[in-house]
Amino acid sequence: FFFLMIRRPPRSTQSRSSAASDVYKRQVFEGRRKKMKTENEERRENKNNNLEQDVEPIIMTIRLKDKDEAKANWFAIGDAIQHKFSVKPIYVRFNQAEGNLAFDKKHTTDEVINEVTSNELQIEDDVFTINKTVGDELKEFYKLHGNHFTRIIGTESKLKKKKKKDSFINVGTQTFRDISKLRNHVKDILARTPNDQPVTASEGELLKELLGHHDKKDEKLRDLKEFTVGTHPKYPQTRCFFIVKNDDTKEDFSIHKCIDNFDIKN
Repeated sequence: FFFLMIRRPPRSTQSRSSAASDVYKRQVFEGRRKKMKTENEERRENKNNNLEQDVEPIIMTIRLKDKDEAKANWFAIGDAIQHKFSVKPIYVRFNQAEGNLAFDKKHTTDEVINEVTSNELQIEDDVFTINKTVGDELKEFYKLHGNHFTRIIGTESKLKKKKKKDSFINVGTQTFRDISKLRNHVKDILARTPNDQPVTASEGELLKELLGHHDKKDEKLRDLKEFTVGTHPKYPQTRCFFIVKNDDTKEDFSIHKCIDNFDIKN
């Protein structure tokens, strides 16, 4: 007699208990993954909230005029804007014929924004127009370039904080914690001084010291009698400082340009 032993092959499917165990493991893994994802999103949101507290961006769109491709790159555009309007963009991106800029609202007056949007920017043979980015166009900017914008602005913000740490600035006999404190102080002078009224003696000394950093300081300071406040001759909705000469003639000037030049030199 012969006995033949046949062994059944191992089961290819898992037992119910084994399958249930795998389901439980997957559920635990998915739960941990979702928790980590939520925590990461909260960190990003907190980072963006902190960024928004540091910076109030004014987004602008820059377009090349009458050409398909510009010779100038983003760096040249940012440099040209700072040179022409005496204000430095906190963000610049440009691709062949169109791009975006951003200014910090805390450090940029309405007068400067009006000047930027009212004038064309020329860099050699390239001519650009600049306009505020609003509505659907603004939403599209944040959708396409929001991550890049946040990353760049976050880096700039950290550098500024590091630079400002433990640093004070002196303007004449007055001392300020940083350049933003100086800007705010000048804004307060502008806001509380009635139209056609002279500023106080101490305020006048501060303005005179800042006027010494104007591109045309010699012309502006010549025969200076005092400073007053009034409505801007080109922009009726904007108030600005005026120089009053000894013959009582008045001339407006950009205190923002003076502070920017002072900031660059210091």
